[in-house]
Formats: sequence, structure tokens, C-alpha cells
Amino acid sequence: MKYKFPLIRNINDVLPAIDGAPEFLVSDRGDHKVITYHVSFKDTFPDVNDYNSAIRRECRGIAFANDGRIIRRPFHKFFNLNEREETQMNNVDFIAHTIFNKLDGSMIAPYKVPGKPEINWGTKAGFTDFSLDVYNWVAKQKDIDYNKFVNDMLDDGVTPIFEWMAPNNRVVIDYGREPRLVLTAIRDMETGEYFDVHTMNMLANAYSIPVVDIVHSGEVSKEFLDALRTRENLEGVVIRFKDGHMLKVKCDWYLQLHKTKELLAREKDVVSMILNESVDDIKPILQKQDFEQLEAFEKDFSLAFKRIVDGVLYELEYSKQYDKKSYALERKSEVPYWQSYSVFKFWDKEFDYGIIEDYVKDYILKNSLTGSNYESKIRPMLGNCMRWAPTTLG
Repeated sequence: MKYKFPLIRNINDVLPAIDGAPEFLVSDRGDHKVITYHVSFKDTFPDVNDYNSAIRRECRGIAFANDGRIIRRPFHKFFNLNEREETQMNNVDFIAHTIFNKLDGSMIAPYKVPGKPEINWGTKAGFTDFSLDVYNWVAKQKDIDYNKFVNDMLDDGVTPIFEWMAPNNRVVIDYGREPRLVLTAIRDMETGEYFDVHTMNMLANAYSIPVVDIVHSGEVSKEFLDALRTRENLEGVVIRFKDGHMLKVKCDWYLQLHKTKELLAREKDVVSMILNESVDDIKPILQKQDFEQLEAFEKDFSLAFKRIVDGVLYELEYSKQYDKKSYALERKSEVPYWQSYSVFKFWDKEFDYGIIEDYVKDYILKNSLTGSNYESKIRPMLGNCMRWAPTTLG
């Protein structure tokens, strides 16, 4: 972890380090290029023991003009405490550092293309549709001149790095109804050096720019970090050392909730949790909006499930007036697939409500393993049951 940030002036300083590594993407935006990674393999970010391995850790949104000059240098790739051998607790010197709140939003590192006056409020991928939200919000600010600050920083050859938190960009933590754009770092584009905390705060205060909160400075103990992990309503912290290198420490509460939100991202998984009776385990850690949506979907799904079971039972009773051949010829095409399938499965077998309920439950679970099966086989069964809307969860 302790290495000197590589000097980068031109895109040709970077390209050889990622040659032959398909996980890195050089996006041509017409008037500039953005280099980032879209997936991380075991050898994507090796231990830094040469120039190229150090360069790779810079490829998370670094940008270059068409003439090759560097125009943006956001955060380098850094890791969680105890995630790798180099970040194990016993390999880290915790004497001199600053601990910042880790904000739960999206990184915004603005940049400008030579010859064009407008600021690109870029995410890791560069200027995207999402960046327009930040651009429009900044334009409406009367008390804080973000554009003046950013222009002055870029003119000095440094990249200001922000975190954007907004209601329509919520990840896990709810920061309220009003968007926020908070400065988290300032970085020299060529050397990669980070401004020290005092200088960053002094510059930000001169422009009235909000800055990320400092939790602690100086030496820290294992007991302090263990206590930190137990905190709630906090993603975690970033430990920044004097040389600019950093570590992340996530709170257990956040990790649990983030994992839960991944489970809640797809309707098929929510349905599986309901049928496996595990959905109640996650309700206590949900915030009000998420909890209410889950309760509403669970109620609607339960009614749909009962309609399905009742429909199968009705068809099983109705089929008794046919023999197998006449049912297949005269009735099968008139009813939904899952009902006719059930009839043949239980032909000449005993059944009651409980048996059919278990059968329907098993059928839905087996066909909820993949999104394609769920959409083609299960969704039609649910009829007008409300759609799960993961976007409300951030």
C-alpha cells in the first residue's frame, strides 16, 4: 500500500499498463477519453511492485484530452481494511492519519475538455445522463459558487473530488430530501498527490464549499476501529494517511443493509424470501419507505398466491368430468399452462389444499432461480399483483 503515486501526464503513460487486460475500458467520448475498469479480477490490481501495477490503480475514471493530455485524476483504487495482505491490520501503521466519514453516494470528479468552457460533472464513467442532475443542481445554487471553485482548481492543474447525495440517487443511507455535493479530496492531476486536510479545508472555506466531516485524527487503536464498526446510520470511514494512501472501514450495520438491498433488487428474489419465510428477518433493518413498500408487495403477492392455489384446486375438481384424452383435446388449451400442468401432475392422485399449496410454492421457487423463467412462467401467474419497484430503494 505504501508506494509513490505514479507521474502521469499523457494517456501513453497509462495504456501500456492495461494492454491485454479486458476488464479495463478506454471510452472514446469524441473530444476526450475516459479509462476505468468495469469488473475486478484477482489479478486486476496486483501488489504494487513496478510502474505499471501502480498505474493500474489510477484507472478508475482518469481522463485525457484527444491530444493525450491528462484532464482529470479522481481517487486511486484503494481497499478495505483486512481485504488484502497489504491492508491487514498488522501491516498498517496507524500512527499518523485522518479519518473521514465515508459518504454513501456517488463520486463526482469534474473536468473540462480543452477549448470548451463547460464543466463536465463526471462520474467514474465520465459525463453521463446522471451527471446532468448535478449540473442542473449546481446551476441553481445561489449561496455556493461551485463552478468558480471548480474552474479555479482545474486551472491550477488539480482535480476536486466530490460526493453527490440525492433522493433519487440513494444507495442505503437516507440523507434527506435535499441534494448535497460535498468535497472529499483535491488531487494533483500529474503527480497524484492529495492536498493535505488543512489546505483542502482552507480552500473550500474560501469558496464556502461543504467538506466531508473528520471523525478522528492521529493515532488509532484496534478497539477504536472495532467500536466504529458497530455504529449505525453510517456507511463507514475512510482512513487517509499523510502520504495520501487510504483504507476503507465499513460498519457492520451498513454491510448487512447493503447485502439486504441487493436481495431486494429483483422481484424474483423478494418472492423467494416471502415463500421461504425469511422476509421478516430483514424488516427490522429497513427504513420506513422500504419497509412500507415491502409490506405492500408481500400483501399483494400473498393474495395472488391464494388465487393461484384456488385456481389450481378449481381446475383439478373441474377436470374430473374428463378422461385424460378428452381433457387434453377439449379443455387443456382453454386454461393457463400452470393449471393444465397441475391437472396432469395430480391425475389419479389424492390432494387437498395443503398439498396444492406446497406444490405451487415449490413450482414458483424452482422457476424463480433465473430472471427469464420468472418473467415467462411466474409473472403471468401473478396477474395484476403489483410489480416490485427496486428504484424506490435507491
